[in-house]
Parts: sequence; C-alpha cells; structure tokens
Amino acid sequence: MQNSLRKLAANGIFEIAVKILNALGYASHVFCAEFAFLGL
Repeated sequence: MQNSLRKLAANGIFEIAVKILNALGYASHVFCAEFAFLGL
C-alpha cells in the first residue's frame, strides 16, 4: 500500500515539475521574443 502511495506522490511531483518547466520555457520564449522585438 505504501509503495503505491509513494509512486502516486512521485508522479504528482513529477507532473508539477513538468508543468513548471513548461511554463518557464514558454515565459522565457515570450520574453526573448519581446526583447528581440525591442532590439535589446
């Protein structure tokens, strides 16, 4: 029982980490595009 709970927790943490990385990647992509547009 505890093993499955541990796996669920690990999967949840992994999914959250992936979402954060995706959000950061999208944000940095947008910022880079804005900086390039501004000529910085």
